[in-house]
Amino acid sequence: MVQNKLCPRCKRVLPLEEFTFDKRTKTGRTSFCKKCNSKMHKEWYAKPQNKKWNYDRSQKWKQEHPIVEWASDIIQSHKASGYKIKFSARALSDFATNNQSCWLCGGAVIFGAGRGNPLSATIDRIFNEEILTLANINLAHFACNAGKSNSSLQEFVQRCKDTVTLHQNAA
Repeated sequence: MVQNKLCPRCKRVLPLEEFTFDKRTKTGRTSFCKKCNSKMHKEWYAKPQNKKWNYDRSQKWKQEHPIVEWASDIIQSHKASGYKIKFSARALSDFATNNQSCWLCGGAVIFGAGRGNPLSATIDRIFNEEILTLANINLAHFACNAGKSNSSLQEFVQRCKDTVTLHQNAA
């Protein structure tokens, strides 16, 4: 088996470990060494038209996968706030796909609407613990979750229903 390989860009013969894996090639490694590959990617991303292309591609992916994007964002923001997360973004995404309504008012939540939108999806902790598990969370509207602690449950539920009705009529 081949132990060394020529990088066509820098013209150096290097050990296979200097090339990243690629199942599609005969050697199982990329054509260019890791240094050259990194350099080429940096050069490519430095071009303004490629930055825009990559940004557009990223935005398209976010629009096509709003629940996955939402789950990643929720996990990241809760970790930044000091919570210990005991589930993956994939598990939260699956949870959200199967539970697309606010547990407090019953209205449909919106994924990908951005923070601050009253109907956007967020997670609400059932028990106020620092460790989040799928058994300890429910989906809620941003407005429902934000307003929950300041009123009685009956007042709170009525306010949430009024908010959902108001924003659905406006849309």
